[in-house]
Amino acid sequence: MLISPSGKNLNIVISNKSSVTDEWMTFSSWYSFFKNAPDANVTFSCLRSSTQNMHQLFNWANRLNVKFTYYSNKSKQSQHLNRLLSLKTILKKNMSRTPLLCIEPDVLLTGDLDVDILNDYYDKNQCVKSENNKVWFITNEQFVLDSIDDYFLKNSEPNMDICTSLCKDAKSTANSLITYEKGCGRFVTAKWIDNKKGCPFGKASRFRTDSLTTNEKRMLDLWRKLVPLYKAIF
Repeated sequence: MLISPSGKNLNIVISNKSSVTDEWMTFSSWYSFFKNAPDANVTFSCLRSSTQNMHQLFNWANRLNVKFTYYSNKSKQSQHLNRLLSLKTILKKNMSRTPLLCIEPDVLLTGDLDVDILNDYYDKNQCVKSENNKVWFITNEQFVLDSIDDYFLKNSEPNMDICTSLCKDAKSTANSLITYEKGCGRFVTAKWIDNKKGCPFGKASRFRTDSLTTNEKRMLDLWRKLVPLYKAIF
C-alpha cells in the first residue's frame, strides 16, 4: 500500500490547541494539503482550553467537513506526551489511521510530497521525526500506545530516528514540508502568536522581500491563494 504523490493512503493529523492563533494556522496547514495532496485524509486534534470558548473556534472545519476532536492536557512539561495523547484520541475515534504524519499547525506542504522517503520508512515499519520535531511520521498505531506507556512507566520520550529532510525551516533550503516558526520574509511569527493581531493571510504581499527563499515564496503564494476561501467561511 504505497503512499501516492497526491496523498492517497496517507493521513495527516494536525496537533494543535484551542486558540485564535492556532485556528488560522491550522486552516492554512489544512489548505496546504488540500491543494498539494488532495487525496490525503487531514484531521486535527485540539488541546482543550479552560479560558477559550471552544464552540466559537474551528467552525470552518465543520463547514468544510474536516474532522477534528478535543483532548485534555496531561502534562505541562512534556510536549511529546501531549502530542501522543492527541494522536491516541483521534485514532481511538477512528478519525485517522496509520501511516500518518503528525504535524504542528505552523507546518505547510508547499509542493509535491516526497513519497520516496515516506514509503521507505513505511516499508521498514520505522517511525521517524523531523530534525526540528515539527513532524512525526508514524507507521503503526501500537507505537503511539507503547510510547505513552513508556512515558508513564519509564519517564522516557518516544524513540524515533531523525529524518533531516522531513521538514525544513521556511528560510532554509527548498523542501516540500516547511515550518514558519522562525518567520517568513518580513513576517515575524513570534509577533503574531497570541497577540490578537488576527490572521496574516491578506497581508501576504507585504511580507515579501528581495531575498526570499524558494520555501518563503511558495508559502506566501499559498497564503495569497487561500484568502478567498478564508473570507468565504469565516
